[in-house]
Amino acid sequence: MFVATGDVQEYEPSATQRSQLCYHFEFFEILIATQNFDDSLIIGSGGFGKVYKGNVNDGSSLVVAAIKRLDAMSNQGASEFWAEIEMLSMLRHCNLVSLIGYCNYEKEKILVYEYMPNGTLDDHLHKLCSPLSWLKRLNICIGAGRGLHYLHTGTGIESGVIHRDFKSSNILLHESWAAKISDFGLSKIGPTNQPSTYINTNVKGSFGYFDPNYFSTGKLTRKSDVYAFGIVMLELLCQKRAVDRNLEEGLVTWVQDSIKEGNLKHIIDSDIKGEISPKCLKEFVRIAERCLHSSPKHRPTMAEVMFSLESVLALQVKFNISLQSADKTIFGRMVNLFTFSSNRESSGDSKLSSNSKGNNMILETKEVPADFQSPVPSVKEFRFDDLEKATRMFSLDLLLGEGGFGKVFLGWVDQNTLAPSKEGVGIAVAVKRLNKESAQGHSEWLDYNAKLGDFGLVKYGPETGETHVTTRVMGTYGYAAPEYISTGHLYTKSDIYSFGVVLLETISGQKAFDQRRPTEQQNLVNWATQIKSSKRKLQKLMDPRLEHDYPLEGASKCFALALRCIAAKLKDRPSSEEVLNNLEHVYVKHK
Repeated sequence: MFVATGDVQEYEPSATQRSQLCYHFEFFEILIATQNFDDSLIIGSGGFGKVYKGNVNDGSSLVVAAIKRLDAMSNQGASEFWAEIEMLSMLRHCNLVSLIGYCNYEKEKILVYEYMPNGTLDDHLHKLCSPLSWLKRLNICIGAGRGLHYLHTGTGIESGVIHRDFKSSNILLHESWAAKISDFGLSKIGPTNQPSTYINTNVKGSFGYFDPNYFSTGKLTRKSDVYAFGIVMLELLCQKRAVDRNLEEGLVTWVQDSIKEGNLKHIIDSDIKGEISPKCLKEFVRIAERCLHSSPKHRPTMAEVMFSLESVLALQVKFNISLQSADKTIFGRMVNLFTFSSNRESSGDSKLSSNSKGNNMILETKEVPADFQSPVPSVKEFRFDDLEKATRMFSLDLLLGEGGFGKVFLGWVDQNTLAPSKEGVGIAVAVKRLNKESAQGHSEWLDYNAKLGDFGLVKYGPETGETHVTTRVMGTYGYAAPEYISTGHLYTKSDIYSFGVVLLETISGQKAFDQRRPTEQQNLVNWATQIKSSKRKLQKLMDPRLEHDYPLEGASKCFALALRCIAAKLKDRPSSEEVLNNLEHVYVKHK
């Protein structure tokens, strides 16, 4: 880690402030947990000091923990120690490491975290050289990106957080391979909704991940984290260190030169060359290039990065399915109607959905064989051993995707009896297996409907009125209502906003967000708002595949309804009954 001189003085919170932080361990408890800091329990070390594995009592139960002890000779000190505690005490996200507690005794400064059995991403890429599949790397990348986006948006806190030391060694991997960002000792609280606003601070961070602009000016912005994220993307793709002695010109320059020479395949880690879809590779590299732009203002926000990466994941999943010869089955045809998304996270049961989007509206297909008869009139209950047979014991070779709920596997069942069959025989099915460590649980596994899918994020709310439910923000970028993003308050009208976005997608045939469109058209909501009531401009928005075969008046009314649904103020949005009545009126008049 690089540290410039002349940084701020060290500080320590008052007794009142400390009482509001996380669990405070006594030093003797740490000694017991680490067996007097026995070297056999060391699981890692860094700029802060050594990390030990031990069992601690967090006040309610005995848990396995990672215990990080400040080295007296470390460049990091009390300011980083208390900053880490304060940051992780107010931040809660499934892609951020959880802080269990701390110990501050004389010169001893110790942090106690949840234990991550799979170590760091840096370990697997550069030390252990683990055989990480491309899909697993892509999911790790998306998980870390979600954590960084959470920090930047200020979700759940008054201001956003700039990590300032984002790197592969600070990405921890859970037993389920979920990515969790760690080490907040250098983090800075910064303003939200002001991407260009910077913080003047002495330069700190790690060589190889430094934003050149921050290094030269001392102006720290969220885009500095975006640059570091771009470096991690290259590490995942190339399996080369950010600072590689074999690359005299540096990792970024080496990749950029290879791209200019049209030698993109040259940079891919040999272990995954045969796994990556060509389209997926092209898009992934394009995102990394944008993150690494020399000018911060030309770099994307983490929200934009996440949109793009989830699109890349969808491309890769479809590619994997095609390799499994599933494209000629019922499942292969249905996959063209909706994509797998890996951002399913739970906040409980509800009638207010924080995840309404086009992907979750499962359409009926007329391509199902006419002679297919379900053996039961409702949903079939499968035996677990049958699902094991159908998926070859949940073989990773048949892994289609992974999200907050768990992994999704390709399986095969008999067309008539739905009994497990051999691979390639019968019909293909997607088997979604709940991870026991998942934030989602039994209640989300059950609230299914044949038309509207994925109820894992719903919340029970009031029957009428504008009374809200307060919840941590979860859902899908591009569909979440502005009041939900900024306050965490969820209303019935928040779903109306999401429905408005889906209606715009239906009218235009466009995604909610697509960086491949012109700048002013990338965000579908913004594009539609600019058009407003202009029928001439509306024709440019309409799906060209309709070939003008639609009543302009009916299209205008649908568009006007969509605009009302996405209104910034809750009171300006229609009720669900009003939306339905309007749509039925348009349908009856113009069918």
